[in-house]
Amino acid sequence: MACCLYAMLLVTAFGASGAEELDYQLFEELPPGKLIGNLPQDLRLGYSDVLSFKVVSKSHGPQPIRVSNDTGKLYTTTTPLDREAICPEQVNNDIPCFYELQVVVLPNEHFRLIKVKIQIDDINDNSPTFSTSLLNISVPENSLVGSEFPVPAATDRDIGDNFVQSYDLEPGRIGLVNQGMPRQPPFSLVLREGPDGDRTPQLVVTAPLDREKQEMYELRLRAKDGGMPPRTGSAILLVEIKDVNDNGPSFKNPHLEVSVSEAAAPGTSVAKLHANDPDSGQNGEVVYSFSPRVSAQSRRLFRLDDHTGLLSLRGPLDREVMPNHRLLVVANDRGHNPSPTTATVMVTVTDANDNTPSLAVHAIKPASKDGTVHISELDPIGTPIVLIDITDPDQGPNGHVTYHIVGTDTPFSLRPAYPDHDMQLLLETAAALDYESRQDYMVEVIAVDGGNPARTGTAVVHVHALDENDNAPVFLPQVMNVSVHENNAPGVQVLTLRARDRDSGHNSAINIFPCSRGTPFISVKMQQQVCFPSPNH
Repeated sequence: MACCLYAMLLVTAFGASGAEELDYQLFEELPPGKLIGNLPQDLRLGYSDVLSFKVVSKSHGPQPIRVSNDTGKLYTTTTPLDREAICPEQVNNDIPCFYELQVVVLPNEHFRLIKVKIQIDDINDNSPTFSTSLLNISVPENSLVGSEFPVPAATDRDIGDNFVQSYDLEPGRIGLVNQGMPRQPPFSLVLREGPDGDRTPQLVVTAPLDREKQEMYELRLRAKDGGMPPRTGSAILLVEIKDVNDNGPSFKNPHLEVSVSEAAAPGTSVAKLHANDPDSGQNGEVVYSFSPRVSAQSRRLFRLDDHTGLLSLRGPLDREVMPNHRLLVVANDRGHNPSPTTATVMVTVTDANDNTPSLAVHAIKPASKDGTVHISELDPIGTPIVLIDITDPDQGPNGHVTYHIVGTDTPFSLRPAYPDHDMQLLLETAAALDYESRQDYMVEVIAVDGGNPARTGTAVVHVHALDENDNAPVFLPQVMNVSVHENNAPGVQVLTLRARDRDSGHNSAINIFPCSRGTPFISVKMQQQVCFPSPNH
């Protein structure tokens, strides 16, 4: 399928803060080097000065989007722009997938902070798959025509029309079944939609069954998505014709909703399921198990006692990774031809204050390898120095963060980078800097969440002031009175001149020369900083 780029561009300006947002929309899997947007053009910057663009996002490692430092154009890179990899938690649902980065426009007099938000739309790049290549189900031989039996559904990492849309059945290889297998199996397939919106295939009996004539049918189950062109996946479906077990288990409560704290220890009881089977002996002995549709991650976190139906924690929960778990519990009896029934347990993981606020510092002004940020002592008040990203994935008060700079005697301040969003901060100058008074500042930023007890995160920004030539040389002393005997020989020292400059480096180098036209008989030698009578007088 050809990958097409389309953009829905939204520019939102936020006034004096210099913060703006650009929204783009495109398909995944675009080739490397594809032009996505032009920041100067899309923002209508219109400056005649030379601008530079710098990414200050918190992401690390190879990124699928890059920004040209010179032109501000956005391009795809060799790193795949894969929706399923960028938003793995949004596979199999229609929640939009976004990739975000932040760009600053420099130099300082044209400073802007731009949030670039890219919506990545799905293409049909995944085929339907089954959990295993060989599926087994059992059908009682006394099943009436029209009876339906659930068949394991296929999964598809794509969404919408690109997800699984239909199933069909084909006869399998005759060598695996009895020689008397009819050409047309006595089954068809329909799709049924459950209360949660999931559509599952159902095997429908279309003719009377006779186990003595045929006890096994081999079929090929094929799943097809709705992409253009569509993709398919298949598995072998073995249908075993079983003797009759009159009753199947039934759950007293087939839909449970429970809550458990993410701080709960392994072994904590979550729920107790109970299914009843009126049959006697093994036909009435109920065993519990997870449905094959329960994810491997949920199986690592939850334990189900197959005899008692007790659901408990196997491992620690993390609400920030997965806030909800949908567990399908199957009840079966031990008789021949069991009729399984399924209960749904919705587990909501409640928040505990288990995350400390994290502060990530991104330099806006030039920075050295050790992270020291350099700023001119002549930069005006309000100059942005670094962007600080604060993250706390906890919920409610546990994730509400306040911040401040340690100490009051500091020429720096914090403000939100975007209006109504105080988790991204700009550290900027709040007073004029003076290199001659102080060159280095260790600015400690504290972020405290609202938990009880609260958790605290810190970041230290090393700011170094750069010297500028903002001081004039000064003679010490500024007025000197000297008496000289007449008839002195040329070259006799008259006095020593001393001067100093509070600047440093080349800004403090001093040249001394006579500026008075009324003293032609005096000369200055810089090497010794000494005044001598002129040889001509």
